Amino acid sequence: MQREEFRDQPAPKGNNPQKAQSMKKRGKEPMREALYRMSGVDLTTIDAIGVETVQVVLSEYGPDLSRFPRNGGDVAVFATARKLAVLIYRLIRWGQPYVDEGAEAYENRYRENRIRTMTAKAKEFGFRLVPADVRPPAEVTG
Repeated sequence: MQREEFRDQPAPKGNNPQKAQSMKKRGKEPMREALYRMSGVDLTTIDAIGVETVQVVLSEYGPDLSRFPRNGGDVAVFATARKLAVLIYRLIRWGQPYVDEGAEAYENRYRENRIRTMTAKAKEFGFRLVPADVRPPAEVTG
């Protein structure tokens, strides 16, 4: 069961050379290639996904996810599982490549969300947040 357009194409190289080396050492490269030809995407480019996981996903759901809703459905209960499910869904369903934005981008987004939440809470109680390096204007007394 190979997708015709990927029959003779090798799987693209992943972004993580150590993971690629590990898969080769364990003899998983031929299976990774076969799974790529079957699905048209390389799910192993996702950091937490190995060849064995891809085998399970494709054996359970198959390479055609058109029967599922656009957002991947409410497949996972926990946020991490849901995020992985959505990544897998997007890769298989639309061939959207996985781009690891890195820990710094995640930390920045997390920080911005916390600031937004704290600002809303402060406003709810009649306060406003001011960054530590900025002093509020002095009050004029009469």
